[in-house]
Amino acid sequence: MSAFLKKLFKPKWKNQNPITRKEYISGLNSSKDEDKEILVKLARNDADNQVRRAAINQINSVDTLVELYNSEFSALKPAIEGRLEALAQSNSIPLYEMISDQALLTELIISASNAIQYQGALSKLPQTALENIAVNAKINQVRLAAAEQVTDETQLSSIEKQAKTKDKKVYRLVKAKLKTIKDSKKQSADISDKQEALVKSLEAHAITESTNLYEAKLLTLLSAWSELEHQSNSECQSRFNASKATCLT
Repeated sequence: MSAFLKKLFKPKWKNQNPITRKEYISGLNSSKDEDKEILVKLARNDADNQVRRAAINQINSVDTLVELYNSEFSALKPAIEGRLEALAQSNSIPLYEMISDQALLTELIISASNAIQYQGALSKLPQTALENIAVNAKINQVRLAAAEQVTDETQLSSIEKQAKTKDKKVYRLVKAKLKTIKDSKKQSADISDKQEALVKSLEAHAITESTNLYEAKLLTLLSAWSELEHQSNSECQSRFNASKATCLT
């Protein structure tokens, strides 16, 4: 076949003119396997970024867009993000419900300029992903919302260090949460110390040979224990019950 005939029958999506390729793309239907294959090829390989964006905007498959996103250079990732968001909006489905890949979802949330599509997504992510978002998300409200959902002390400490000079609101939030955890631990430790002291006192009382004010001391110990009993561990409770039984026999 002559060069002229080859040029005559050359598919329009391979035309040297990018305007012609873009015009051809608008008539493709990504639900058809052949058209989808052409769109993916153009999205991946076309020399003109405008043509690549046009191809991306014609793709309706979330899985295909996710695959493109994970294999794409950063220059066209915003175009894929925009297409994913448009598909979510047109189907009245939150974007995070369409994407099962947590790493990708985290990356999308971090780079998002509009947080609306990601409301509700944070509760579905692990603590490590929330830490990443709390430190690196583009939108300050998203960073704060992620930090609010972090409960792990290790992650909170990491966020505190990274946010100290970058984000005052996030820094103050995690610092307050860490103080709450510290105070709670101290309170638990104080209660454990009191329980241990009471159990030891009751164990000593159970084996004492002194009968002086025996019953009054026992009642005092039992009363003090009743205030802490709901927070006792099984081992401590078992020791207390055994000593109490001995005292009452």
